[in-house]
Amino acid sequence: MRVFYKKNEAFPNILLYLSPIIGFLILWEIAGLNSDVLPTPVETVQKIFYMLSHKVADKLLFAHIGRSLFRMFFGLVIGVFIGIPFGIFMGYNKYFEAFFKYPFEAFRMIPALAWIPLSILFFGISEFGKIFVIVIASVVPAVINSWRGVKLVDQDVIIAARILGADNKTILRRVILPSALPSIYAGVQYAVSISWMCILAAELVGAGEGVGYLILYGMELPDDAMIAAGMVIIGVIGFAMSQILRSLEGVLTPWR
Repeated sequence: MRVFYKKNEAFPNILLYLSPIIGFLILWEIAGLNSDVLPTPVETVQKIFYMLSHKVADKLLFAHIGRSLFRMFFGLVIGVFIGIPFGIFMGYNKYFEAFFKYPFEAFRMIPALAWIPLSILFFGISEFGKIFVIVIASVVPAVINSWRGVKLVDQDVIIAARILGADNKTILRRVILPSALPSIYAGVQYAVSISWMCILAAELVGAGEGVGYLILYGMELPDDAMIAAGMVIIGVIGFAMSQILRSLEGVLTPWR
């Protein structure tokens, strides 16, 4: 009976998730059929398949996607490896926190996209400029969540560890970091999403390849279907990365 109930329950759950997507596609199709500018979902999908087999700006679609992902992950790794230790130390050491708290608060209020003109001045239109923007974008959430995660560790647990004879290094390794890991991981998740958004915006300036560049290229042609295809690809890849990170969360923080 329990198995039968679960099977019957699965269909309404799937329908619940699919209904808004189907409704959106229907509305999009109707709007596209009555517009000279907006492409229909069918035209958008056809353009995606076209770009998979025909070069656009001298590259196939997978090459553009791969270049965007490479830029994002390269900058993300640098930003996270800088931001997480910095945030942990801010939460752990009150003197370090007092010294850097207000400069960091001012720094994080500057949108990552506002650094694009400065990155062009520093690095021109090279890859380093785009990666620099991603580093800035990913550092902020990594620092904030690591900092807050350490600050929110239960002080009673730390006191109990000291009573049992644990030194500072042991407390940091065995008590603080495991307790703060869910918050740190949440910062990584947010860093991934904001990095993906920022690299696509950075590719609109001085890039010759990438998914963001495809949107700009579609504007120049003009090709409305290419613009819509680029937007759909951005959304699908972003959704996929979000789901992968959520799946890994249960593996990395099973005690949460």
